[in-house]
Amino acid sequence: MTTLLSWLAALPAELVRSQAQLSLFQAWASALTGQLDAVETYLQGGEGQPGEIAAIRGSVAYFRRDMPQAIALYRQAFDLLPADNSFLRGAVALSLGVAYSWTGQLSLAGQALTQASTISQAGGNLHVALTALWNLAQLEIEQGHLRQAEALCRHALELAASPLTEGNSDNLSAAGGAYVCLGSLLYEQNDLAAAADQVETGIRRGEQGAELAITALGYLTLARIKLAQADSAGALEAAQQAEQLARRYNSRYWTAQATTFQARVWLSEGQVEAALRWAQVSGLASANEVSYLAEVEYLTLARLLLAQNKGSEAIELLERIRRAAESGGRTGRVIETLILLAVSHDVSGAPVQALALLEQALVLAEPEGYCRTFVDEGEPVGELLERMKAEGGKRKGYVEKLLLVHKKDEEKSVHPSSFILHPSLIESLSERELELLGLISAGLSNSEIAEKLVVTVGTVKWHLNNIYGKLDVRSRTQAIARARELGLL
Repeated sequence: MTTLLSWLAALPAELVRSQAQLSLFQAWASALTGQLDAVETYLQGGEGQPGEIAAIRGSVAYFRRDMPQAIALYRQAFDLLPADNSFLRGAVALSLGVAYSWTGQLSLAGQALTQASTISQAGGNLHVALTALWNLAQLEIEQGHLRQAEALCRHALELAASPLTEGNSDNLSAAGGAYVCLGSLLYEQNDLAAAADQVETGIRRGEQGAELAITALGYLTLARIKLAQADSAGALEAAQQAEQLARRYNSRYWTAQATTFQARVWLSEGQVEAALRWAQVSGLASANEVSYLAEVEYLTLARLLLAQNKGSEAIELLERIRRAAESGGRTGRVIETLILLAVSHDVSGAPVQALALLEQALVLAEPEGYCRTFVDEGEPVGELLERMKAEGGKRKGYVEKLLLVHKKDEEKSVHPSSFILHPSLIESLSERELELLGLISAGLSNSEIAEKLVVTVGTVKWHLNNIYGKLDVRSRTQAIARARELGLL
């Protein structure tokens, strides 16, 4: 694009304006390099090309984040462009699909992206075809169709490996999205090593083509993998790389995604104050209206509320997100929200409702083989799964598989040899906290402890959070190991 701009700049301005195609080239170049105010001047010389002019105006609206206007103009452009102009029609269909995606209109986005892939494959524009395919895969993930998403990723990678892409760096960079997307699916299946391989390949491809979305998504997926591998430092580093990249491109969306994941890492480490500062700086509050693009931020806010023992506040926020996700057909988000609602009701003293909500999540998740979405929530979900296992039911086999992964995660996170005995530590644990330590080491669940001590489950959770903080641990397994190391058990 820089080369095109330099070439056009070398031509007399009057010549550019007098030639329709040169004017349109200049308009495209100005739009795609952020010189949006200059675009309309060049469009005046592009008479006779209404479809292309509408496409350029659509791109200006898109870059100004006026998605309704962008969608209207892209649709107009698609209708006006000649049927034999497969290059531009495919690109416009792709842009339309992405614009629909930004507004949460997933069904319409899917239709447009499918058109983009079909038209572009037939016309030999593999860069657009590959970009459409990995974006389609992302849509399928949002809708909870993990198997279909995997099929799309593998199709894209087969296409990228065809002789037609040989020596074309643009096509190779676009394939990076399929690698990242496939990596996220392998991550969900808990195949962490294979997931990391795919994602790292995708990041390299994305960086080669300066593809912001691919590279930022890649680093954030890598951060999730690192956190699942009990490498919090590596997770933070990957998320910070995503943040640096997003700030370089002045992308508010990807900056927010990156800082939000950092807050998630802090919460997993028990650093509630750091997560609270993130929420304050980000201007998040549970009473705020939650837009589609901000759902990840507000789900992390809900986790922060749970860490603060504000279960009722978390429930109100999560119910709003769930309703929006259900109405938008976003099953992946519904599953995540149901899991967090289950935890919220459990800490609020409603264990029966908690299990019912978790059952709903399992019903939606089992056919597609979800794993990490459950396990990543840690000990609270692990305990709910244990109670569900004890009750039996149709999904006992699935529950046992999730518990097996959960227990392996617990083992990975325990490093007794690194525990340090602080002289004041024993004094800082109250008698009640020492009593709870004994009960959890005996294998009692939170509800059983609450019944024995005649307190609510929420009170038990509050005491456990205090114990975890004082022992510098994140789970029951770690707390028991640390307590034994210190001679408390």
